[in-house]
Amino acid sequence: MMKKFGINPNTNHFKIVTVSFPQLLVFIFAFVVSLSFIAPPVATGKAFRKGTTLYTACNLWKEKGQIWAINFKSIKGTLIPAGTRVKLVQVKRKVITFKTLDNTRHTIYIRFKYHPRMKPMDLAGLIFTDQPFETLTRNLTPNEIAAIRKGTDQAGMSKEAVLICYGYPAEHRTPNIEKNIWYYWKNRRKSFTVKFDSSGRSMPSKAEMRKMAADKKMPPPKQYQAPLIAASAAYQPPPVISGRKNWAVIVGVSEYQYTGKGGLTNLVFADDDARAVYKMLRDNGWSNSNLKMLINRDATHRNIMIALDSWLTKAGPRDMIILFWSGHGFPDPEDPEKVYFACYDTDISIPATGYRMDKVCMSLAERNAANVIVMADTCHAGKLITRGKKGISMVKNIEKMKRRKSIPKGWIFMVGADSDRQAIEHSSWSNGAFTHCLLDAFKGKADGFESMGVQDGVITMNELRAYMNSAMPNLTQKVLGVAKRPIITTSSGDPDIWKLTLKVK
Repeated sequence: MMKKFGINPNTNHFKIVTVSFPQLLVFIFAFVVSLSFIAPPVATGKAFRKGTTLYTACNLWKEKGQIWAINFKSIKGTLIPAGTRVKLVQVKRKVITFKTLDNTRHTIYIRFKYHPRMKPMDLAGLIFTDQPFETLTRNLTPNEIAAIRKGTDQAGMSKEAVLICYGYPAEHRTPNIEKNIWYYWKNRRKSFTVKFDSSGRSMPSKAEMRKMAADKKMPPPKQYQAPLIAASAAYQPPPVISGRKNWAVIVGVSEYQYTGKGGLTNLVFADDDARAVYKMLRDNGWSNSNLKMLINRDATHRNIMIALDSWLTKAGPRDMIILFWSGHGFPDPEDPEKVYFACYDTDISIPATGYRMDKVCMSLAERNAANVIVMADTCHAGKLITRGKKGISMVKNIEKMKRRKSIPKGWIFMVGADSDRQAIEHSSWSNGAFTHCLLDAFKGKADGFESMGVQDGVITMNELRAYMNSAMPNLTQKVLGVAKRPIITTSSGDPDIWKLTLKVK
């Protein structure tokens, strides 16, 4: 038998009540079960170690130097977008500290009355992720991604998209995210809700409903889709030049005649890079007769010279020329300013048997074409497969040619790596990192990317530049642990050059 304090109903005073041990067990079991009904399981994230490089799993709002774990959606605050790369500094009882890539320190303050059943590390696991934005949003629609980037919800969004847009709702008002009403806060006094229909899609807000009612347009929630981007009055479609023709010389060298001499090695995917780019241009409407592809044994110094100095003479002053080169690049050890592409028959112990980059550009400049785009995937290091001992320093050469005005306006350079940047190739892609991202871009991923253009099925150079600058660092970060960025520049100060497209009308 056990004793327990109780209340005498007749006198309203405390008295000792005797209960048996089995009765006490029943009482404890009933109490625990009741708690399970009162408090449904709360969402918890992955636990991360301090010092880990991560990404923001949702948009964060910062106002007056403060971020709160409840994530006030202040219209006056600064938005730290979902997918921002950060380093977790520390997780303490009331604060979570992290740094962005510019080394700015940010502090998230925690008030546990909003998160009564969560520990600081649980909150950190919901606020941060080890997945980049592209992976985090791979199952979302373009409309949802556009809304997330704007920091606002729209009707028709999934719960997953709302979580990335606003973060997890505060536990004290939304203890279970399986419910169809989520509570968020604009500030300490003003809240708002996101409501979901039976299919788990967000319903129009009161403001949206009022607007649609006024317009007499009230579609069912399942059919509602907000536009990805409204075409502004200032938007101009890519220019169409009358009588223009497009020409391309595509070089990919994986096999070399003098393999082993001077440390020259064969490559794995350079020839596949060239084939893939050839197919990409064909898919964009380029004529087979306007494409010259030289792979492995065909990519001799002589054949490349004939392609540049003879075959391309058919290009006119209104035309566009593309040179794509995938293979080894190397500097002259006696004069590092001289940088060479390695042809099939190049003996790198005799640098002059390679094709000097500035000579390549001189040959292209002699064509007097309206636009020239040079793309090079020349330094690969994934799986310890290296293209060039020191890489190929293209930026110095490009800047030098711009200063000397040795290349005309209307040129764009897109290269995979500078001398201190090792681009990569990986068996899971069957391409170099630069080429892999380039091909993904033209499969549609760059279309309308980051609102750099209208999602219209046509990839402009502006959309391509934005996508490459985002996708390649994310890709190389996953494989190498270090983000590698492409080098994209132009000889022209004319912003209209970025409206160019490779799509043949």
